[in-house]
Amino acid sequence: TEMWTNTSWTNSTEAYARSIAYQDGKLYVVLASTAAQEIKILDAYTGNVKGNLDVSGLSDGVFKLSGIVAVGGKIFVSNVAASTNVFKIYRWDSDTSAPVVALELAAGSHCTNAMGNQLSYTGDLNSGRIWTSDQGTNNLIYFNVSGGNINSTVNKFALYKADGTTAFSVGDARGSACVQDAGDGKIYVASKDTYPALFGSDGKLIEQMQANTCGSNPYGAAINVFSFGNKKYALAGTYSVAANTKGGQFSLVDVTGGFAAAEAPIAKYPAAGWGTEVSNAQRNQNIVVSMREDNQVLDVWFLSTLQGMGYYTYNGVKPADAVEGISQAKFGVICDGNTLAVVGVEASEIELYSASGVLVAKSQGQTVEVSALRGLYIVKVKDADGIIRAQKLIIR
Repeated sequence: TEMWTNTSWTNSTEAYARSIAYQDGKLYVVLASTAAQEIKILDAYTGNVKGNLDVSGLSDGVFKLSGIVAVGGKIFVSNVAASTNVFKIYRWDSDTSAPVVALELAAGSHCTNAMGNQLSYTGDLNSGRIWTSDQGTNNLIYFNVSGGNINSTVNKFALYKADGTTAFSVGDARGSACVQDAGDGKIYVASKDTYPALFGSDGKLIEQMQANTCGSNPYGAAINVFSFGNKKYALAGTYSVAANTKGGQFSLVDVTGGFAAAEAPIAKYPAAGWGTEVSNAQRNQNIVVSMREDNQVLDVWFLSTLQGMGYYTYNGVKPADAVEGISQAKFGVICDGNTLAVVGVEASEIELYSASGVLVAKSQGQTVEVSALRGLYIVKVKDADGIIRAQKLIIR
């Protein structure tokens, strides 16, 4: 686990982190306020700065830069626009290119209230969609993309509860909803004031996460659903302070059986939340996921504006010196230094051994307490079918 919020290139009072995107081992970070704009290029695994995107010639909007997505080698960034502002999306064709205006819409032609705080992308450059949301309405807004070019038609995707007539609001915060492709025309949506939900191609609610999976805090605005091992998981943005948007964190939730059936999260990271005294007034949260090592290593980057940004990795790679007679079918672990959680399999028992073979921790279920442990260990997991798996890990 790495936490980068206190690095020298962040500034909580001026150029603060608003959104992130991952591409080819690099993390692109939008740092923007009403007075200053930057897009940092980081080594995604170390947090070291590799450079900056050119942000010359920007204009218009409440914020000139805010939402960011990376796809097919290109970077797209939106401004934040109220209905009375010009809405723009800029495109960078490489890390060294100048920005070009990929979309420009006149004031009064795009949204009811405000949009652009966050961007999402589904599909690819040949056939894709860039998504945002219209503050305080039940409308997602998307633009079709073909050949890397954005069509200027404003498409409104209205969300409804299961009855098909009652509006499902995407909350306030100038268009901070997160959208992810769920296949077969369905989409996952996370937005402030509601819990993450799955919608059909007709915009009707199919199922929704329950309060306990997100800490009974409906203000998170990030969702990322992925498969790992034989399980499906969701990372859902939330806050550790239930009354407001303080203490940004995400819940790791087993959603193999669907959103509605999901129980309490396996764990929340960081456990105490970042910025418990600082409100994320813009509601911006991003969760970016990438796979390595033949999809056996899962990397996660999480941002909660003004509160923190960090990197987590789940390592499911088969160890070189596998224990004889023990199945090495992949599983992963995530550890924040206090709690170790197993992902990828349904664990009935976890045992943790020192490098010399001494049992140092044991637990039933998916998690085990490790706050007093540091160094190299072997974690053995017995699943619900009695199969035992093992791998090495280092707790820092």
